[in-house]
Amino acid sequence: MAGGWKAQGLYALQRLASVILDGFVLGAGVFLFLQLSGMDPAARMTQVFESLMAIVYLTLLPAVWTGYTVGKRALRLKIMKQDHHDVGLGTMLLREVIGKAMIGTVTLGIAAVVSAFMVVFRKDRRAIHDLVAGTHVVERETTSS
Repeated sequence: MAGGWKAQGLYALQRLASVILDGFVLGAGVFLFLQLSGMDPAARMTQVFESLMAIVYLTLLPAVWTGYTVGKRALRLKIMKQDHHDVGLGTMLLREVIGKAMIGTVTLGIAAVVSAFMVVFRKDRRAIHDLVAGTHVVERETTSS
């Protein structure tokens, strides 16, 4: 990778910023739905709904939008399969449900911290969920779609 450690750190910040932006987008969508529906934000059913919305947003959107979420698109990042093909629903389910949610739950969140270090220190910049699903996040050229 060109640029060494400085570029590696900037890439990690770019990836983090895309996750934060996706959190805002998802949070705003859930908030708007709760306001319009009148659901009780503290109810157990609301928590289940929020989790389902996150799974739909993080798996279905990149599967149909060729590797993008709103945050990834805004920060010029794209999720791709290791063989440089576009991701599909099965790949995204592996990545988000198994690689992030299930492993994160089993490890009590430690996997998220380990993944952050992996993105910074591994040459291929792949996190645990990328290894599980056979994906990587690439920087999109500013002139491409």
